[in-house]
Amino acid sequence: FKLKRQVIMKFIHIADVHLGVVPDAGKSWSEKRAADIWTTFTEVFAVAKKIKVDMVLIAGDLFHRQPLIRELREINYIFEQVPEIQVVIVAGNHDFLSVASNYRTFSFAKNVVFLKKNEIESVYFPELNTEVYGMSYWHREETSDVYDHITPKRQDAINILLAHGGDAKHIPFSPAKIIENGFDYIAAGHIHKGGQIIKNKAVMAGSLEPTDCKDFGPHGYWMGEVTKRGCEVSFYPIRKCEYVRHEIRVDAGMTAQDVEECLKRDLTKKEPYEKYHVILTGGY
Repeated sequence: FKLKRQVIMKFIHIADVHLGVVPDAGKSWSEKRAADIWTTFTEVFAVAKKIKVDMVLIAGDLFHRQPLIRELREINYIFEQVPEIQVVIVAGNHDFLSVASNYRTFSFAKNVVFLKKNEIESVYFPELNTEVYGMSYWHREETSDVYDHITPKRQDAINILLAHGGDAKHIPFSPAKIIENGFDYIAAGHIHKGGQIIKNKAVMAGSLEPTDCKDFGPHGYWMGEVTKRGCEVSFYPIRKCEYVRHEIRVDAGMTAQDVEECLKRDLTKKEPYEKYHVILTGGY
């Protein structure tokens, strides 16, 4: 008999890009930060093309608010440059499909699948033996635990859940239950601090770039390979901007000048892309 070929699907997983946001509005660097987010999104697709990934998964909040037609044309141009890569998108709570949303009528490139329904739907890619499940937000809040009750239709396929949520007002879900139901990978979004929820099985992507000064720590994208035998995924940080919570301990013997000197000394050690959020601890 002939053994079935083991499919290896290579992907990039991002979420919470928030195109259109102006981080730290009013600050001298805010406009550059807004432009950087667009640039980073473009660069992710350049990486996807270079590395020859099969799929880019976008787990909600691609835009910070309802997208303009010209903005949809801009991202569609980016998608058109990588016709060999499948792109799958859901809308999140920021860019939800309102009645007047431009998402509803816009025609994306042939390699893009937008799961627009307000209920679970899926798309199957035969050449990758991969089926991606997901749903879009039609309201700012979606409180049903709908993800926990999905059973994949094709047990022999690579099954991926594209999920946006994780708190009481935004589709609470149990990663362990979803994996138990037969999914091979959960590509999640919504929480801006990313990380592996279940190692190599469920990942909260985090925001692609920090969107305000409280988005501490590294941000970036996730890249991995998934088969029916398992998944391996790794984080790739974007180093345009990283907000750092930097503590300086003060005591009764220190003057304001002493504190200033401590900060100057510490600033000589910081990376060019780091922006310090200085916290004074202790007391007089």
